[in-house]
Amino acid sequence: MASYSYLDLLALLGVGSAHPGGFGLTKELLQQLSPVPGSEVLDAGCGTGRTAIYLADAYGCRVTGIDQNQLMLEKAGKRALREGVALQLVQGDLEQLPFADGSFALALSESVLAFTDIQQSLQELHRVLRPGARLAVIEMAVERSLAPAETAEISAVYGAKRYMTEQDWRESFRLAGFTSVQTVGGGTILASMQQYQELPDWDLSPHIHPAVYNVWAQHEDIIRKYQQLLGHRVFICSK
Repeated sequence: MASYSYLDLLALLGVGSAHPGGFGLTKELLQQLSPVPGSEVLDAGCGTGRTAIYLADAYGCRVTGIDQNQLMLEKAGKRALREGVALQLVQGDLEQLPFADGSFALALSESVLAFTDIQQSLQELHRVLRPGARLAVIEMAVERSLAPAETAEISAVYGAKRYMTEQDWRESFRLAGFTSVQTVGGGTILASMQQYQELPDWDLSPHIHPAVYNVWAQHEDIIRKYQQLLGHRVFICSK
């Protein structure tokens, strides 16, 4: 029987803004950041390219999107072509970024870091940012530390490396070398579902195996069960 992960699900369905708050929260964050036109921006874990293309189109940034998933990058490339937006797409690992030190004025990561070695990825993002540059992060957070049984049940669906509280995240940013860490938003899944309501942005692959939709059903079950324990936080960090 075919086996699919949560990340496989996102790639096959081509989910455009797979994080709490969705694209509405992304646009709010970008308004706060006010990226400089022409500045070099890294979308770390760009997925299907929705944010990267918006950054290039609405703000005039020179955007590089990196993702480990080839299918996601193919969908991002098609989206960019369809919308007439130029951006650089790179297949690569956040834990070993293929960029020189100090390459970017801004980096953005949306619900990606938790699926990596968080500390290693943060150190790499710190490395490729210029002095004074910023890292903006929308990430999954738990409202309290999870019990072992809760961790096991949630991990069976998402497979994230760690499930961190806001304080855990703040400490990780500091350990990676960031000098200023601001929490600028966040809340439970329940709160974000009530605040942000938008139509889904999907780019479906052909011939999706029924097992993929089983993963989606498991995801929905976890969201319902843990809607007041699972959540997100929005951080802006300075190098």
